Amino acid sequence: MKTLIIGLMLILLGACSETTLTQNQTQGIRKIAMISAIGDELSIRSFMPNGGSQGGLLDTGSIEDLGLDQYVIDQATARLKDHYQVIPVDFQPAAFHQTQKEQALHATVVQGRPLGQVIRTNTQLPTGMAAGTDSAVDVYLVFLRGRAKLQQDDQSLYGTSLTEIPTPNGPGYNLGVVYWIAVIDGHTLQSLGNVNMLSDHAVAPSLWARNVVALTADQKQQIAAIWKKRIDLTLTPALQKLRLAD
Repeated sequence: MKTLIIGLMLILLGACSETTLTQNQTQGIRKIAMISAIGDELSIRSFMPNGGSQGGLLDTGSIEDLGLDQYVIDQATARLKDHYQVIPVDFQPAAFHQTQKEQALHATVVQGRPLGQVIRTNTQLPTGMAAGTDSAVDVYLVFLRGRAKLQQDDQSLYGTSLTEIPTPNGPGYNLGVVYWIAVIDGHTLQSLGNVNMLSDHAVAPSLWARNVVALTADQKQQIAAIWKKRIDLTLTPALQKLRLAD
């Protein structure tokens, strides 16, 4: 199955590999920890004629200062806290950056290492709790960058992308967020399920820049506001698909 999202006419890849949690699995969940690595980098792409290099990529740069990954965790916490105990976990988003191939496959590996192993070695739960043991949380929700394809010319977008595209009236501009959520058993560190999401929205030409460092503070704040709205629109449906929210 493929999910078609109107806007950039994107096809969300990996939808057929989604695995929801069973009722028995959700009944056993009491404690949840969350990791997000979808909001710390921005890719800028141009699909105009001679617009960019391979895949239209012009630049990729850090936007970690916008605090978007923390926003994801805060919003997910707000949606889950009435049903589960949300446990804070220390991590660095960069430790969860997958290769483009891993993103495309929605593989539970990061740079060739099993995701559970990355959690064990690159995160820290509160004192008295340890990943992969009886004292761990019941599940980790790990937000990872995904891949979508631009239907009209088979180009790909990954994670958070600011994109320039040809339209009948000249260049058009769009901000897209492609992500997936891996559910990892906190005790065995094995994968239990996953869900894939995408949202994109047209943006004003005034927000366009050909590299990340050229974006002004005001442009970045406007991009952040649009990005947060994309998360707001997709987060509850994602948690519902996983059977973690009503």
